[in-house]
Amino acid sequence: MQNENLIPQANVVLKLIDLIQLQSNEEFKKHINGVSMWGGSGAVWEVYIEDKNEAQKFEENMVKLINLMESTKILDSGIKPIKKIFLSNLNRYEE
Repeated sequence: MQNENLIPQANVVLKLIDLIQLQSNEEFKKHINGVSMWGGSGAVWEVYIEDKNEAQKFEENMVKLINLMESTKILDSGIKPIKKIFLSNLNRYEE
């Protein structure tokens, strides 16, 4: 799925990938917990995906990411409520 409207969010994810590859752990932690990922409008977690199946896959993967962040102890506390939103949405897909 290529959408020009998602380029800023894609760039955030690409930066995170680069930081992992460069083993810049502190910079990675800073960016993975930053407003570009978890802030308000325009943040990665708030993208609108019209296709229901693609939206569900995205939300499932965001929950996996948050779980990994929790297990590695790099999760800021402000992100936990976002996980609840995703889980609530995923429950609605199953109905």
